[in-house]
Amino acid sequence: MIVHINSYPGVGKLTIGRALAELIGARLLDNHSVFNVAFALTEFRSPAFYDTVRAVREIAYQRILELPAGVPVVLTNWFCKGPRGARRIGTRPSPWPRRAAAP
Repeated sequence: MIVHINSYPGVGKLTIGRALAELIGARLLDNHSVFNVAFALTEFRSPAFYDTVRAVREIAYQRILELPAGVPVVLTNWFCKGPRGARRIGTRPSPWPRRAAAP
């Protein structure tokens, strides 16, 4: 099971995600974990920043796919469009990794 929590910054996604992950025994992948690598190693909003975010996210998604089918995962992120459809900091919408149903 994958639970995806998506909303604007500062509304409590991580707080809710932590509580939910504890309640259902899930792994938590929050947007802070993904972005912190890029913030630490690249210039904010540079091409390298976005490349790093994409690379970390892809590694994380691959690890999610490698978890046993019964392990729930809670994900947090945010996406919004600003004026004229310009993307703002957050994550781009993408299909979440799908696991085969348990036999």
